[in-house]
Amino acid sequence: MCERASLHLAVVLQPDLPLRAAVGLAPLAARALAETLAVADAPDAAECTVTAHGAQYVILSVGAEWHPRRVAGRRVDRNAFTATFLNHLDHWVACYEAEGLGALDAGRRASSRFAHGEQGHAAH
Repeated sequence: MCERASLHLAVVLQPDLPLRAAVGLAPLAARALAETLAVADAPDAAECTVTAHGAQYVILSVGAEWHPRRVAGRRVDRNAFTATFLNHLDHWVACYEAEGLGALDAGRRASSRFAHGEQGHAAH
């Protein structure tokens, strides 16, 4: 029987933000994970948590598991999943540092338009 494929990742961030703004990283991390799930070999379960440690750093934890029946006979590319997630996360953290939560709101509106078949590009 094939074992479950899993990934557990911890990302330590030192964002150029005041401590009170660290709470905004949670929806950014969730957004990056959602975008990763849309384009990568999506796992059967995924979780994301954010823990702020004073004004010094933030730890972002991500876990993903692929069910054995889906991975039978093939290899899950954890590196590709991780790289895709980190690229999305880097994009959203940079937008947040530059524009605040308004950047995330603009991303949500753009995703909503694309989900409903509208054309256009989000400015980030």
